[in-house]
Amino acid sequence: MLKHWPPLNALRGFEAAARLGSFHQAASELHLTQSAISQQIRSLEAYLEQPLFFRSGRSVSLTDAGQDLYSTAQVMLQQLAVGIRRLDQYRKPNQLIVNTTPAFARHWLLPNLADFNRQHPETDLWLFTSFDPPDMAGETIDVAIRDDVSQQVECIFEVLYKDRLYPACHPNVLATPVAQRTTLHGEREMSWEHWSVAGGADVGQKSQGMNFSDPGLLLDAATDGLGIALVSQLLAERKRANQQLIPLSEQTVRGADWAWLIHRDSENNPLTRQFCTWLRGKVERPDSFFYPEAYSALQGKTVIKQLTFAPRHHQLTNVNTWTPDSQWLAFDVRPSGASFTGATIERVNILNGDIEVVYRAPEGAHVGVVTVNPQLPERYVFIHGPENPDADWHYDFHHRRGVVVDQGEASNLDAMDITSPYTPGALRGGSHVHVWSPDGSRLSFTYNDHVMHELDERLDLRNVGVALPFGPVKPPKQHPREYDGSHYCVLVSRTTPEPKPGSDEINRAYEEGWVGEYGYRKPDGSLQRWALAFIGDTRSASGEKVPELFIVDLPDEAQAYQQAGGEALCGTDTTLPAPPKGVMQRRLTFTHERRYPGLVNQPRHWVRSSPDGSQLAFLMRDDSGVVQLWTLSPNGGEPRQVTHGEHDVQSAFNWHPSGKVLGFVQQGRVVLCDAQSGEITPLSGAEGEVPSGDAIVFSPNGKQVAWMQEVDGFRQLWCAETGL
Repeated sequence: MLKHWPPLNALRGFEAAARLGSFHQAASELHLTQSAISQQIRSLEAYLEQPLFFRSGRSVSLTDAGQDLYSTAQVMLQQLAVGIRRLDQYRKPNQLIVNTTPAFARHWLLPNLADFNRQHPETDLWLFTSFDPPDMAGETIDVAIRDDVSQQVECIFEVLYKDRLYPACHPNVLATPVAQRTTLHGEREMSWEHWSVAGGADVGQKSQGMNFSDPGLLLDAATDGLGIALVSQLLAERKRANQQLIPLSEQTVRGADWAWLIHRDSENNPLTRQFCTWLRGKVERPDSFFYPEAYSALQGKTVIKQLTFAPRHHQLTNVNTWTPDSQWLAFDVRPSGASFTGATIERVNILNGDIEVVYRAPEGAHVGVVTVNPQLPERYVFIHGPENPDADWHYDFHHRRGVVVDQGEASNLDAMDITSPYTPGALRGGSHVHVWSPDGSRLSFTYNDHVMHELDERLDLRNVGVALPFGPVKPPKQHPREYDGSHYCVLVSRTTPEPKPGSDEINRAYEEGWVGEYGYRKPDGSLQRWALAFIGDTRSASGEKVPELFIVDLPDEAQAYQQAGGEALCGTDTTLPAPPKGVMQRRLTFTHERRYPGLVNQPRHWVRSSPDGSQLAFLMRDDSGVVQLWTLSPNGGEPRQVTHGEHDVQSAFNWHPSGKVLGFVQQGRVVLCDAQSGEITPLSGAEGEVPSGDAIVFSPNGKQVAWMQEVDGFRQLWCAETGL
């Protein structure tokens, strides 16, 4: 007998290469790389101290020594395979061997195994736990489910669940003073250092306490009331559902990735397939899908769900608050009611209630009013106040900017240049409510000007602008509050401090919306690709403010935005920036002579276009003084009244993605309104506080609608199924 044998894997690689006459084909058969096969054969040749192959380009052939070894190795491997197959007689006929960690076995798998056994009583399951990952090639295991594995040879690897972590404790611990609570420490992702680095809030954790290397024991300790711990969302779901654990924060941070390894020999085994199908279903749709503290009710076939619970105000923007996959809602936080004092942009998962921090403002800045790009990859944009605010420069309409978070990286949307001569494409003040176009390529915003504000506050008129992907814009930065921006920005509305009574002149442009997913059709059949509709404040013949509906068509070409008309694009020391050449707003409604003239400002609402661009929706009073929903073609004409009756529309509104209905609040309920007939279908009941009028927003897939509603004095986020 040899004292030292060559590695079996090297002999398998040699036998396959010799039999197939190709390293490439051998690698394909054994699910390895060609370089791995080459390395195995080189190591075997080094062990034997002689070459086994002649190599010529891509072809290989056996040497005499190689031919001799091939004959021996082939017989040996065949006999070994036969011997191993003979061992199958010792296996139970329906045996399935599953490996996992002790923590997963005790806290997730065992509580759920009764369900699997009920569905598949014929399976003889052997559960094998280990702290270290198994070697699937050397151990008889069908499936491994772990949070510490990666791809292995001859195995299928797939991530099943991206875990989230949150701080929690037993209710008895929650009742004790924060200073008296013991901190329970885990390892890897379960450490409080991970929580802090990932942006987790301070929940009273201390650096000293009890330490656990096993996350299962850590969870047991927290459940038994020993202290506060960072726990796995997946492993703790039943403890939380049974109220044995109470979250200390609705914020979560990333945990481990739970994955499975399936040996290729077991891939097509019906027992393996049954188990994996069951496992995937349970992980994706756990029994504690809705935690008991989450309010869930049935209104006919409509499921209504409260999404947030923390004692703080959660604020949705009026449009584009959903991620493209319809699973997350982005919001900002208002600790002091409606005031702009939040420091984080966050998002909540409507499926499981997870809260993630998208951005945390540095250096005393405040952030809010977030919208999400409707196209992938996920991008967020929001208002950002000044860092290190002081008495001379603090958050105000003319002291704010847009910031975009893309793949976790934050950058300024608009550049700031308040020093003459002004930089083309930069702004001279603050941008607000940034809304992506339906294709995600550009944004609209409202604007106030610092230069005019310093000259005379009455000259700082609200306007509408667009941010275009023609940057970056880099001013000279001669003032410490100037900065670069990623997009080229211009104003597209024109205002004047004293509009002529009875004219189309306005002194304020606001509450804009993109027209159509692809623009709108003009009367001659041509397509106007880009347009914004907005509200503009005119003056009646008697000098009273009358908000009217306006539209502005926008050019396609980048150079068109860089051509000045009769006034300076960047403005002057005494004038506002002007729209590009040929960009002219057009008035669509003429309501000065109506009994109740003008679009309403209360409830505050934004002009919204139907997806096909054929109708612009807005709010206006009927002759009885009731706030109704109206629509009008972007080409003009007579407005069409959609809603009727004695009850006001009480909120901003949005179109459903289908274009068939709109959503808003009426009679204290969230309702759907048929765009043609005006028929109202309630989604929520009239119980509790009236839903906020600020935002009623549909998910991109049209299956959900979200809103805000107060609970115990705090504005919380809710959603309901639309049934569409």
